[in-house]
Amino acid sequence: MSILTDNPVFRREARSRLRHVKRSVKGQSAAAAALVVIIALCYVVVFRTSARYHIGGDELWLAAVWLQLLVGLAVLPAVAATAICVERQQGSLDLLLATPLTNAEIVLGKYLARMVLAGMMLAAAAPFEVVALCRGIEPGVAALSLLLLLLTLATAGAVALMCSALFRMTATAVGVAYSAVGVWVGGPYIAAAVLSAWAGWSPLGRPLREAAEAVEALSPVRAMALVPEVFSPARLASYQVPDGPSAGAWVLLCVVGAALLGAFALRFTVAWVRRG
Repeated sequence: MSILTDNPVFRREARSRLRHVKRSVKGQSAAAAALVVIIALCYVVVFRTSARYHIGGDELWLAAVWLQLLVGLAVLPAVAATAICVERQQGSLDLLLATPLTNAEIVLGKYLARMVLAGMMLAAAAPFEVVALCRGIEPGVAALSLLLLLLTLATAGAVALMCSALFRMTATAVGVAYSAVGVWVGGPYIAAAVLSAWAGWSPLGRPLREAAEAVEALSPVRAMALVPEVFSPARLASYQVPDGPSAGAWVLLCVVGAALLGAFALRFTVAWVRRG
């Protein structure tokens, strides 16, 4: 060890690395300080704007959740759909499969890593939610909308990860992931439109319309719109829909459907990760 420390080349390299570490720490500290300032400004702007225009806590909370939902559905499939196929192309997946880790541990690790990354991106709407909590959002609206948001993003990530295990090409996996998530989110609307059109001339008009509303609620976007109808229809009249008493059952239907879809996608990925 003393021979190495006495070597002038070693000392120069050590000093160079130390300066690089110090610059990196300073840069990260400056970025963290700037982020704190930006977040503080966001809190001030959101708080003052909501007070000026008399925006209640429920409206502000739902706006933040909608923003997070749209951003998550736009970004998460691309992030999760590259988790496995990229490593398969680079040849590092074979090395990972040769370790003592089980299929479930490998898939769960990749899944949680992508979900944490998505959660960091969704933190941009946190100022809205904190201000909404300060303005007295109804607990039922907050809890159910947050549950739907997390469950929707978790399911979208699981479906995208399944596509990453199924396809070897990154572009194919990403394209199929967006298509699958799009069918899950928008497909119920199309099916409900078909049932509603059929109800217009069928003698089973009312049952078909009720079936159309139930099918439409399978979309997390529609279920999110039904949340105020379930808990606070009087305070958020602009969100009201016909047949309000049935909204709770439709939201529950969406929650169960999303949970089953996400569980199936993860289970399929665990079974397929060594076959792809």
